Amino acid sequence: MMSRRVPIELPDEPSAEERAELRRAARRLFRLYCIACGRATEGLAAPARWGRCAECGGTMLLERSE
Repeated sequence: MMSRRVPIELPDEPSAEERAELRRAARRLFRLYCIACGRATEGLAAPARWGRCAECGGTMLLERSE
């Protein structure tokens, strides 16, 4: 039995800069802000429970920005 060597064709890999840009684009950013006083915080993960604003007691709103 003879073995045959077949060259492997690999797809072209994007540059490091292109891969970094793709990772940044894929990152989800969550913003939690108070609709009464406008104070805001941002994070990579959405908080499970955010409650009321610590400063004024206003309603907090969560939005996902890209």
